[in-house]
Amino acid sequence: MSHSIKLSGRVDSATNVDQDDTIKTKLALRALGYYKAPDYGITPYPDEKMFEGIGLYQQANNLRVDGAMKPGGETERSMNRRLESGTRYDGRTPESPNANTPVIHPPSVDPNMPVLKKPFPSKPDPSEDIYTDPFVDEFGNPVLNGKNRKNGKFVRPPTRT
Repeated sequence: MSHSIKLSGRVDSATNVDQDDTIKTKLALRALGYYKAPDYGITPYPDEKMFEGIGLYQQANNLRVDGAMKPGGETERSMNRRLESGTRYDGRTPESPNANTPVIHPPSVDPNMPVLKKPFPSKPDPSEDIYTDPFVDEFGNPVLNGKNRKNGKFVRPPTRT
């Protein structure tokens, strides 16, 4: 298996790790036998098992054990040499029982999606004594305080219990 990794930033539990670097690291660690993917697949989010796998790899290969990798660093170079040679830490080839684990990419968020209004207003309007049920505005958001345009009555905000 000749997959080499090239990190774009530092992979460390104390930093904000790039999602592509996370996937590359998890796939490399899995191919080398230092990361077992969960049943739901490999996500682009760093997890404790990934950092433990980095530390175990560093320990087994006589590298500085800090559970972190940096672009062009000794851990990345060592992993690339090992990946190019096609052997795992136990001498077997990288094909493992979970070699076909899917990689999960998070869904993108639509920035134009309307946002629900604050569900609990701080205070009801004390000058109004007529209340009705909440209504929905033109964007589909529930309106919990104000005048209901359908019947002209004021909406009673929910009370906390």
